[in-house]
Amino acid sequence: MNYETELKELALRNRRLYYMVRRKEKNLKLKDVAKYVGCSVSILSRFENGVCNISPDKERKYIEYIENY
Repeated sequence: MNYETELKELALRNRRLYYMVRRKEKNLKLKDVAKYVGCSVSILSRFENGVCNISPDKERKYIEYIENY
């Protein structure tokens, strides 16, 4: 893996962690976010933990919900 790829992966992990922490600080339940995003709680949990990816549209909705509620 080259340096640029490693930086991109680190930035992605940091962004996921940032929004997971924000969600928890706001006491937003994963099930409510998942309903808004249109995916299962399991998928969203796996996304937050870096196990899988979600579509750019679903990620936008995920961020939107956390920022606005």
